[in-house]
Amino acid sequence: MEIENSIVMNGSRLESGKRIVDSLIGSYSTILNGDGAMPKGHKLIIGERSFAQI
Repeated sequence: MEIENSIVMNGSRLESGKRIVDSLIGSYSTILNGDGAMPKGHKLIIGERSFAQI
């Protein structure tokens, strides 16, 4: 996984294996790997205790 120009708050779980750019990931959020095409990067704003699959 590659994270660039982003803020990741405490307790977050990032296991997507994808590139995350210009993002804000809230405390205790989870981002897991999902199926689909791989763009060059994902730009995210994820609130606290959120779940995303990318």
